[in-house]
Amino acid sequence: MLLCTCPFHQDDTPSLGVYETPERHYHCFGCKAHGSWRELWEVLGSPGTVVLAPPDRSDSWFDRPRWGNGTPLAQYAERSHLALVSQPHLHWYIQDRGIEDAIEPASLGWDTGWLTVPVTDEGGEVVGIVGRAYPHISHKINMRYDLPRGQPPLMYVPDWEVWNGAGTHYIVFGVIDAISMAIAGLAACSPTAGKASFDPRWLDTTDTPVVILSDRHEDRDAFDLAARLDWRGRVCLLKYEEGEKDVNDVLVRRGPEGLRDATQAIKRSRGGSGAGGPS
Repeated sequence: MLLCTCPFHQDDTPSLGVYETPERHYHCFGCKAHGSWRELWEVLGSPGTVVLAPPDRSDSWFDRPRWGNGTPLAQYAERSHLALVSQPHLHWYIQDRGIEDAIEPASLGWDTGWLTVPVTDEGGEVVGIVGRAYPHISHKINMRYDLPRGQPPLMYVPDWEVWNGAGTHYIVFGVIDAISMAIAGLAACSPTAGKASFDPRWLDTTDTPVVILSDRHEDRDAFDLAARLDWRGRVCLLKYEEGEKDVNDVLVRRGPEGLRDATQAIKRSRGGSGAGGPS
């Protein structure tokens, strides 16, 4: 059971019990409010509502994001963003990943233990969304990412302004890695549905070098994508230090400047040559 403050009455004393039982219900010992988890989330997701005692790093309410229960995608993304911004105690995972500075620029949100990342087109319209499980949920259900049912693979660009003004574009395999690159001032994109989902047609209007950065020991995926990109793609290998396995690890350990420096020091590899950052 999770005990927290009740959103149905004014009282700072934790009095609302949220029960992880087959019935998945809540009950307030103060005002006697009672109902299902879904009903509770509808209240918690309303603008201006703040939970003063949220789940900690070991508790969770839902195994999957709610995706707004039919709410229009842009409205759901805005509501989730407000939930994250208004509850700083939920930022611990974002701080651990070194991407707290992206909360506003990337409109990051929170949905019952999931980091939500809206996917926008070049005009800023929300066209999709990605959920990244906080670690305690990921460990529980053995799943890191989730998408709304029926959403097709999309190209996620965290900063279209940087992307459009860049002389070199990077492809990474993960939305958090793409956000990490944007924090470092580098133009990056990522597929939203896994490495193999990248569609070369997404880059049909891109006439600058495209550099694919793989995670440690995952070079094969990068070379497979480079082959599908034909002349546009080249694989470059970051010099990962001990304890680093991906772009985000480089950001966390070395900071934005260190990540920029790492892209400048990329060694030559088969299938391509080293490339620097955007001009």
